[in-house]
Amino acid sequence: SNMDYGRMPQSVLDQEMERFQKITSTNVDLKTLKRSLDNSHALYAKTRAEPSKRSLIRSREVEKPYIHPLLRDKGDVLTAAHANADFRNALKRFRPNQTVFEIEAMKKGRTSDTLTAAVQAMNKKRRIHQSVIVKAKEAKLEKVNEVNEEPEE
Repeated sequence: SNMDYGRMPQSVLDQEMERFQKITSTNVDLKTLKRSLDNSHALYAKTRAEPSKRSLIRSREVEKPYIHPLLRDKGDVLTAAHANADFRNALKRFRPNQTVFEIEAMKKGRTSDTLTAAVQAMNKKRRIHQSVIVKAKEAKLEKVNEVNEEPEE
């Protein structure tokens, strides 16, 4: 079965927290309930079981959630927040194929011997290390597959 998960935009959370704080600051009964809730959560945090190794590895593999699908098209604020989250996630995953040296060398009018030597050195390094990088990625993928095949502890 499919399951959707996601988060609320920070702007909406901030508004709700402000409203919650106003309500709880004026109501004595709610202050008492909040204190009880805080104590219960602290006790839970102390006594809960540690997660299994497999669960920890799987949780690291899960991409950080975007805005929840049910909240995406609910107004301009949420749509803008979703677009912003998409942009930030794409920016985090971006890995350029060129180094700073190579980009500098390609700029118009930049043909110094130092930059050219740096570009050549980076190309040589990339050729030498490419097989090592591929092997490391494959080893990581194998490890993930092994963890997914193990039974839950």
